[in-house]
Amino acid sequence: MNALRELWRDNPYTVAAVVIAPLVFGLVFAVIWILARGGDDAATVAQVEEQPARTPVVVQVASSAEQETADAPAAQSGAAGAASSGTTAAQAETNGQGAASSGQESGPAAAEPVESEPLPTLEEVLVSAIDDSTFRYGTEAERGAILPIDNGIVPSSGPRHATSWELLLPTARIRADIVSLGRTPSGALGAPDNPFVVGWFDLSANPGEAGNTILAGHRDYEDIDGNIGVGVCWELDRVQVGDQMVIRDVEQSIAWVYEVTESVVVDPSDPASLRYLTYSTEPIITLITCTGSFDSRTHNYSHRLVVVATLQATAST
Repeated sequence: MNALRELWRDNPYTVAAVVIAPLVFGLVFAVIWILARGGDDAATVAQVEEQPARTPVVVQVASSAEQETADAPAAQSGAAGAASSGTTAAQAETNGQGAASSGQESGPAAAEPVESEPLPTLEEVLVSAIDDSTFRYGTEAERGAILPIDNGIVPSSGPRHATSWELLLPTARIRADIVSLGRTPSGALGAPDNPFVVGWFDLSANPGEAGNTILAGHRDYEDIDGNIGVGVCWELDRVQVGDQMVIRDVEQSIAWVYEVTESVVVDPSDPASLRYLTYSTEPIITLITCTGSFDSRTHNYSHRLVVVATLQATAST
């Protein structure tokens, strides 16, 4: 021990190199070994924690694929569905390719577009061409309300009662605007306040539809100034079975062509005459005007002339 002290006193660096260096080396080695062991453990932990993280990665990929299916083919949609249900990306791709190669037979068939046949023109369905120069009645509709509101006449002029329809009845030389009509205070079917138009009872069927389209027009008239003249239906008695009448919608460029099936005179007081005002399962027109003897006291006719026509065709104009 004394010799070591004398050696330390005479040669301290030599003693330090011989004694302290091995200690320092051993300490450093121990630290490195501990760190090396600890690093392995950290890597192991990282590897273990990475394992459950793989599922969210797969889900994220599937979610991205689903986002793209809005504009992708059905095969890609099938691949996204397979990935999100837990299959691998490779399996999903295989399934998608299989769906594509099979022509997507399992998917719903695309609906074939249905093309409607074009309507025939009015000229094609008319027996005789319409000559506008022959029309005489209904050409003064712009005169408006000129009849007194009594004796069955109801308000029918103005925008509230206007329609886009007009009646063409060549045999009776009628080309007239159609206006809507309501009931009289007693509940009866009203007549227009303009003798140059045809009134459509607004509780009856629309033209062209299944049901009874009830129309009414004046045979003659006496206006609020006492003037007497002929109305739109002055020559309705010339109409015969087999004649054609047309209702044209000037806004929609559509025409409904009817064929007259009956022309009859009825007594309005006879309950049997009410059958002409009832509903029909077929699309028909019932056009009514006055006829018979005139009672100057009641300003009324004894009978009604009724023309019935059945829809024959719908045409373009």
